[in-house]
Amino acid sequence: MSPAKSQASRQSSTTVKGITTMKTTRIALIALSLTAAAAGSTAAFASDMNGKTRAQVHAELLQAQRDGTLIANNMNGATFRDLNPGQYPARQAATSMTRAQVQAELAEARSNGTLIANNMNGATYRDLHPGLYPAKQAKTTVTRAQVQAELAEARRNGTLIANNMSGATYRDLYPGNFPAKRDNEASLLGLGEISTTTRLN
Repeated sequence: MSPAKSQASRQSSTTVKGITTMKTTRIALIALSLTAAAAGSTAAFASDMNGKTRAQVHAELLQAQRDGTLIANNMNGATFRDLNPGQYPARQAATSMTRAQVQAELAEARSNGTLIANNMNGATYRDLHPGLYPAKQAKTTVTRAQVQAELAEARRNGTLIANNMSGATYRDLYPGNFPAKRDNEASLLGLGEISTTTRLN
C-alpha cells in the first residue's frame, strides 16, 4: 500500500470513529433524558393515585356538564357555557349590596353626572356635558374673611405672586417697597431681624 493511500485510510477511519463517537454520545443522552422523563412521569402518576376517587371524578364531570364549564373546544378553550349561554342557568354574582342600594347608587350617579358615558376612555356624562349638571361645591374650611385677611397680609409683606411664569413675588421684584423680612426663629424669640452677614447658613 502506498503511503498516500495509508494516510487517507487513517483519516477516514478517524473520521468514522469521530462520527461513531458522536452518535453514541447522542444516543446515550437521549436514552438518559427518556429515563429521567419516565421516572418523573411515574412519580406524577403515583401522586395522582392518592388523589380523587372514581366517584369524585364522576361527580365533578356531571357538575361541569350541568354548569356548562366543561371544555367544548380544545383549540381555544371555550366552554359549553361560552358557546351556548342560553342553555345554562345564569351565574349568581357575589355582592354585599342589596338591589335597592345598587339602584340608589345608580340614580345618584345619573343625577350628578358621574355615570360613565364612554367606555373607551372612561369619560363621564359630566365631562361630556358639564352645563347639564350642577357645579361641584368645593369643600373649604376657610371663611371669606380669612381669605381676605391672608390676601391683605400677602400684599403688605410682598409675598403675593407678581409673575406667574417665574413665580417671583413683589418682594423679589421690588425689595425696597416692603418691610424687611424678619427671621422666623428670631421673631419667635422676640428678637429683631438677623442680618445676613451673621447667619451661618
